[in-house]
Amino acid sequence: MKATSPVKNLLNNQKFLALWLGHTASIFGDVLYTVGIMWFVFQDTGSAFAIAGIPIAEVVAKFIFGSIAGPLVDRWDRRYTIVISNLLKASVIFLITLLHTLGLLTPLATYFITFGLATIGTFYGPARGALLPNVVNREELTVANSFSIISERLVRAISWGIGGAAIAAIGLIPVAWINAIVYLVSAAAVWSVSVSTKPKQGMQRRYHSVLHDLWEGIRFFQSQPILRNLMLVSIPGWLTISLWSSLVIVFLDRTLNVGAMGWGIIQAFFFFAALIGSLVTPVVVGRIVREGRVVISVALLYGLLTIAFGQSGLFIGAVMIIMVAGFFDPFAMVARASLLQAYAPDQFRGRALSVWGTILALFHTVSYILSGILADLVDIRFLYIGGGLIYLSVGLIVWMRSPLKEAQVKCSE
Repeated sequence: MKATSPVKNLLNNQKFLALWLGHTASIFGDVLYTVGIMWFVFQDTGSAFAIAGIPIAEVVAKFIFGSIAGPLVDRWDRRYTIVISNLLKASVIFLITLLHTLGLLTPLATYFITFGLATIGTFYGPARGALLPNVVNREELTVANSFSIISERLVRAISWGIGGAAIAAIGLIPVAWINAIVYLVSAAAVWSVSVSTKPKQGMQRRYHSVLHDLWEGIRFFQSQPILRNLMLVSIPGWLTISLWSSLVIVFLDRTLNVGAMGWGIIQAFFFFAALIGSLVTPVVVGRIVREGRVVISVALLYGLLTIAFGQSGLFIGAVMIIMVAGFFDPFAMVARASLLQAYAPDQFRGRALSVWGTILALFHTVSYILSGILADLVDIRFLYIGGGLIYLSVGLIVWMRSPLKEAQVKCSE
């Protein structure tokens, strides 16, 4: 009998499709909120610095609650956690309409609201990531992550345009109502997923042991060579994230003299290449090349690309490099997510994802702060050389000295 393909199995999997619809709607809602609230703050203050309060509020929430969200998610039914998270998000959006009607919506209020939504998100993320392996087979996990990333990239790109156009056409409050409805749709979709993820026997302990559970999650990473090295090889990407985001516009302006127009072109080509890469990822990752080798290989490639991008003297050269980076970015994203989900046992999965997200947020914050300071003190090209060397050094060490290169989702049991 001929085996059906993982893609066909996913499209016939009603549980996965419902979870995918719920996540897609939630992402759309998140982008609508970000567009609307940033535009409101800018219109109210005219200050770019005031807008920075929005991402700062998000980071603070992740630091405070990100580390404890995973242990709690492991205690709760993950489907209920996702549904309640979206219902709470909808309630917060309704609060915005009330405050605006009463004339109490201020930039300071938006920071607290953003903090609240980000706090809810720290529970939603681990719950959704931990639930996915409960609705798809292990052989379908890589394809399921690829499918989700393709959708997420498309939704994020389209949502920014839709959100901006909607704000301009109908204003903040109507968009807020749409935003709340989208979160309710997400909750309803996930509610329809008929899978139980109740804590296993022994997990329903008193809540004062949450910190103990968090420590168990950290110790779990330390005890797992695959996951420990997966985190190690990912750190250079987290530490140099600013080189591929906020500092790109500085590099383009200072060295290639192309300014904001060049920044827009670079972003467009990166997204286009990433979309193509996302379509190829299910064919390559886990089927032709082991997931562990994909992660390390992309890290080594990014080391070379980071150095090359910083030394590019022509704009067309920078565009070509950014397209290569964009094409291979989903390869690493899917491989990392699939390995993390597959090698973390069900009872530890929420904690593992939470620890991962907290450390990621920490390195992202360090990256933005350090790069912002150093970019004004030294030639920005040296930052790209340093970032590339970090990538290459860690990638080579992990390739030569760890079992990660042999790691594969279908062999993780």
